[in-house]
Amino acid sequence: MIVKTRSRRPHWALLVVPFLLFLYLGLGRLPTSLDLSINTNAVRAHGNATRTKGADPSVELVHFWARLLESMTRAGPQTPPVIVHNGVGDDVIDPNKNRKRIRPDRIKLPASSVDSMQRSHAEFVALTRELAPDLPYRKRSRGIVMTAGGEYVGIAVTSLLMLRRAGSKLPVQLFLDSASDYDEDVCENIMPALGAECMIMEKLWKTTPELPKLKKYQFKVFALLFSTFQEILFLDADCWPVRKPDYLFTAEPYRSHGLVTWPDFWLSTASPLFYDITKTELPSMDARRSSESGIILYNKAKHARSLLLTTYYNFHGPSHYYPLLSQGATGQGDKETFLHGALVAGAPFYPVSTRIGILGRWVNGSFESAAMKQADPAEDWALARDPRKLAVSSRLYGQEDKAPGEPHARWLFVHHNLVKVDIRHLSKSLGEKLFRRDDKGRWQRLWGDDRVLRDMAGYDVERAMWETVLKADCDGTLLVEDCGELRKWFADVFVERRGM
Repeated sequence: MIVKTRSRRPHWALLVVPFLLFLYLGLGRLPTSLDLSINTNAVRAHGNATRTKGADPSVELVHFWARLLESMTRAGPQTPPVIVHNGVGDDVIDPNKNRKRIRPDRIKLPASSVDSMQRSHAEFVALTRELAPDLPYRKRSRGIVMTAGGEYVGIAVTSLLMLRRAGSKLPVQLFLDSASDYDEDVCENIMPALGAECMIMEKLWKTTPELPKLKKYQFKVFALLFSTFQEILFLDADCWPVRKPDYLFTAEPYRSHGLVTWPDFWLSTASPLFYDITKTELPSMDARRSSESGIILYNKAKHARSLLLTTYYNFHGPSHYYPLLSQGATGQGDKETFLHGALVAGAPFYPVSTRIGILGRWVNGSFESAAMKQADPAEDWALARDPRKLAVSSRLYGQEDKAPGEPHARWLFVHHNLVKVDIRHLSKSLGEKLFRRDDKGRWQRLWGDDRVLRDMAGYDVERAMWETVLKADCDGTLLVEDCGELRKWFADVFVERRGM
């Protein structure tokens, strides 16, 4: 384990210079002048806002939010909560087990409840036509949106460091759950230096005291809704790119669709009743996988109504729409609402078809997962339209395919969903999760020996992550002794064995 010999609070203000020196001067592969301009512009753009503990919501947004809340409340379901009495299990969601692709039908509602929900849903659909033209955002703006609260603030800093290491110039808005998550050192020093701004969700909540208490897993859509960006790459706090992602906004499929979603491991388990209530066509089980909502590309100009419907499904999610969209499957929550918001709105969307990947290692005969990999949507789109490229990708990376012709676009994102790397509390977040030995007694990589990811990314991504953590957290604070064992592990795994 990482031994912490002092409990003294890290001096976050002292991290700014080491961050910048390491990220923009020490890596060699990033253009220094280009990336340094991010920081000076960000300081000027965000400095005034952060001194007031997060920018206040605009008057326009406050008025729009009040209208939207009133509409969602007025047109909300007037029925008892939807109950899943026998939630779907692995035999249904696992594509290798549900070979007949039978859609589960585990929710039974009386006809009167279905009729009532159809009426309330249709009422809100009609209201979206009035609301959508007034959705506030800065036209022709684009950036990255993240959400964080509690320990996830430090995890988000790790992800931001990796984002900038990849060369991204996109500005970032980090939505904090509440004012209690606002750390002055982080939000007033680190975030502006990294081209990011802290926004406090609670500020808008307080303008509508009638708002019922929301769960944290309902917050994501509100960050998209409240962001001032028109075009958004949403990233979970523990998610980051391995290459510069900025080009995605000008490439297909985003350019023509305006919404891109990524797959989860499982089959879609949306109830037939959802499609009945929303009066949309029931898709086949093979139409697309369930969604993994840690990454989303969103154009609010093209998808204003989609976003409003997605907000409605999340606002009434725990009581009605989460069970209707997942039927108790693994990860039930907001994950299916984004794609289905567009589906019901009749708006175009692109679900990435390259299957999600796993990063992890074998320990004593058991596989320990650490993170997930998601593909480049532009390459996924291209492979689907070029049989020759598709054949090459299948030959190189499709040895374990269950069916011929599956696309294998290069990996673009790492979603560190299981082992969190909190750069503010390294020892607490990693603990015993990092240090594992193989059957020869040697220390192991956290992600295992993923040569395919290294080949697709063009560099050793896991090594780069630990280099970033060591430089920023261990060299950038006064608590160097915290990292002694981490340094020894890194040297053994990545230096002495030459990254093997």
